Amino acid sequence: MAGHLADRLAAGDASEFDAAFDFIEHLIVHGDPYVSQLGVIGHLEGMQMHTVTSRGVDPEAFRPWLRPLSAKYWEAISRFWELGTPIPHIQPG
Repeated sequence: MAGHLADRLAAGDASEFDAAFDFIEHLIVHGDPYVSQLGVIGHLEGMQMHTVTSRGVDPEAFRPWLRPLSAKYWEAISRFWELGTPIPHIQPG
């Protein structure tokens, strides 16, 4: 999904983004620990990695579509990349 969204962003087509980010937020909020990690590490962290390393798209361009908990995890992932700070478990709400 990360690569597909990065390609769509590079092409200027965000038509799928609301549904995709709703889905990611749903995984994080309602999934068991394994599924929640898929949302955080598999999708959000993957977006930061794929956009930077292979498509040359600024990952911050995804920020308008982040949902509340996704945005908190996005920041935690950014701190991880910058400072090596572990990504904490963040409670919804």
